Amino acid sequence: MHDIGIATILIATQRAGKTASYFGAVYGVLKNTFQPTPRKRTPEPAPIVERRLSMKSDRTPVATVMRAYLTPSYATQNNNDATALDFLGTILGSGSQSRMYKSLVLEQKLAVEAGSYFIGSLLDSGKMQIYAVPANGVAHEKLETAIQFLIDDIKKNGVTKEEISRVLEQALAEQVYALDDQNTLLRTAGAAIMTGIPARKAFDTSDWAALTPDDIKRVANIYLKPENSVTAIMLPGTKQ
Repeated sequence: MHDIGIATILIATQRAGKTASYFGAVYGVLKNTFQPTPRKRTPEPAPIVERRLSMKSDRTPVATVMRAYLTPSYATQNNNDATALDFLGTILGSGSQSRMYKSLVLEQKLAVEAGSYFIGSLLDSGKMQIYAVPANGVAHEKLETAIQFLIDDIKKNGVTKEEISRVLEQALAEQVYALDDQNTLLRTAGAAIMTGIPARKAFDTSDWAALTPDDIKRVANIYLKPENSVTAIMLPGTKQ
């Protein structure tokens, strides 16, 4: 149902018809006099310089390096950029097979935790989120340098077809699980509807198989630039 920009998603595994009739009886009699108009939202100004923040807190047990890059979302993307960014976030830092985990945690032992992920379900912009927790005795500056090296390597040399195939297989499996779970299914559809994307498009996987290493390299160079980033360093307080 739609009424004044509100989407109500009904989850019902039993007595679906009876539940739908109840909703119709309660909400269907309400006269909708609202006339929707185009959303007028203030756009994010184009960033021109890297932004950094360093904080100390007694409630921070260990140092943490966090960085976010401003990107388009699925609702505002061009040229399938959001899909490429989603794959990039997984290849770079999602799971034990990612570049960040293998390099920073297993091989160099600079971090006890490291990863990245893309958030593209927002109405306006999206973001690529990167995080890492230094290993004992490792300075956060050294860890941040190692993270930047991995990003620069993708920007220069790209990713492999094998990495894309691995992420595609993982994404397709997750899609099957999502379609089998009513809660995830309807949350995904609701997020798409509220950001102006047709619900069916939220489950369309045709763009995934078309991605190439050049697509991943292209979005990395466009969006993972210093001026697009905000870096936050959280440090333990003096009482630690």
